[in-house]
Amino acid sequence: MWFWLFWTNFIILIFLLLYIRWILKFIESSKEEIDNISNIIFDFKSHLDSVHELEMFYGDQTLQQLMEHSNQVIEDLSNIDFIINEGEEDKGEDAREEKVIEKKEKE
Repeated sequence: MWFWLFWTNFIILIFLLLYIRWILKFIESSKEEIDNISNIIFDFKSHLDSVHELEMFYGDQTLQQLMEHSNQVIEDLSNIDFIINEGEEDKGEDAREEKVIEKKEKE
């Protein structure tokens, strides 16, 4: 009796460990996808800001509204997953800011 109970619990434990491993991989891949999307949108916003600053388009209402919308989208994306990105959020924002500064220095 104890023998079968032990093996049943052992098999259930193995199954649960594999399931947890699968869930953690899924969460990690989702986090990477969210980070990629966030970076793409941040790059778009930076590009839009640089176009809006051009003399030809300075003060254009359509671009201004597009910039406001891109800011809102970035805020929404940053609020999506605070649980997963809680410790890494500050590092990501610093890296993004450095990236923007580097781009502006090149121009």
